[in-house]
Amino acid sequence: MNGSYAYGCYSAIALNTKNAKLCTSISNYTYEAGCTLQVANATGSYEDCTSLLQPYRDSCLYSIGSTYNSTAACSQISDPNLSATCKYAIDLSKADSHSNSTYCSLIGNGTFAQSSEILNSTPALKTDTNFGNLPLLIYYYDSYLNLQVSPRDLCYYSLAYQSNESSYCASISNSTLRSICTKSYAINTTPNSTGYYQNISSICGRYGASCSNLSYIDAIYSKNATKCFSSNKTQSAICYSYLASFYSNTSYCQYIGNATLNGACVNNVLYRNSTNSTV
Repeated sequence: MNGSYAYGCYSAIALNTKNAKLCTSISNYTYEAGCTLQVANATGSYEDCTSLLQPYRDSCLYSIGSTYNSTAACSQISDPNLSATCKYAIDLSKADSHSNSTYCSLIGNGTFAQSSEILNSTPALKTDTNFGNLPLLIYYYDSYLNLQVSPRDLCYYSLAYQSNESSYCASISNSTLRSICTKSYAINTTPNSTGYYQNISSICGRYGASCSNLSYIDAIYSKNATKCFSSNKTQSAICYSYLASFYSNTSYCQYIGNATLNGACVNNVLYRNSTNSTV
């Protein structure tokens, strides 16, 4: 047995016996490092990572630190930025699990690059709550609005996201994100079994492009159809449809001039109302 078959065999045995030393039998170092990372992740032992060469060593330590909330693992990371990010991820995880914003205050402002790393590595943040996938929301805000969300602001936003509670938003330092957060979670509805929006944020989570137009959020938050008006008729129609669906009110559909889109708006609300009455 040789090549990838041998690598796979050694990895399987090492993982099954939880013995990272067996990974050293693999002649390809990339596969050896991958094997060690698998065992370390299974055991939570960051010591297994310390024998690896860079960049595998720091990647392995970060994985253990952020997954097992191990500050000891984070402290072993050579890259100071990645080490700080690892500790930020732990505080954010604790803030979410305990619904306690005190942990957010321990996080440095940091950079959006660090926020991106946290979003990619924290399992709890990848869950899809009411169609509002948090990593997608933050990436949309960066792509469309260039908000460059810091790790600390990410922590407060995450608490608002997880709890559907706008009070956490007041601590966000970025004024635009703070406004978006407050409006997004200030109004909550009860979604039915078909998965309609629970809050304004869930619209952005399901239809990310809508985050590029803050008038959508403003219109729904203020329940004001005039904020939907735009020279772009398609964007206006989308905004009116969001209003109608969120508040289960077909009267907002009357502003849509296109007969097809108008009909779709009305039918969507009627369908929602009918399913609400049966769940």
